[in-house]
Amino acid sequence: MNRIVTAEENYLIQPQNIDASAHLWDSFGNTETEISAGWVIRFLQERGEGWKPFTYAEINAFYERKSKFKGFGFNRLVNAERVLAHPAREFARMAQHGTGPEAALSYAVASVLDPPEIKLMGGEWIVLGPDEKYHLTHQFIVRCYGSRPAQPQAVTA
Repeated sequence: MNRIVTAEENYLIQPQNIDASAHLWDSFGNTETEISAGWVIRFLQERGEGWKPFTYAEINAFYERKSKFKGFGFNRLVNAERVLAHPAREFARMAQHGTGPEAALSYAVASVLDPPEIKLMGGEWIVLGPDEKYHLTHQFIVRCYGSRPAQPQAVTA
């Protein structure tokens, strides 16, 4: 089970221990998911309350204030999504049908007769609780930290 980390516990890794100033490469196996994870970490760092749960309104307000886009998306951090099990194989199959509108129709018909394999990917790294707040999990934290641990701050005398 992917346990929820609470703000009250003395969890070893805190948001400020993660360097979210750049992309969290290879942390979730999907660029969009990793970008969303970075936004969550930056939000938690600015808020300064550790792993305390948050509402969608809070993360969305932060996102819209800091980015040029509207509407924060969790991109598989909360819910798994259906994706191609073998994307390279499927793209090669698409290419066999050529280009243009006729090729799209040909591929669509072929896909009905022989559908591509689909799998679920992601989900449950952040959990929407019955309190309508998003709770961070151990796996979310260690994946982010494993991708970009923050450099320890030098101590000055």
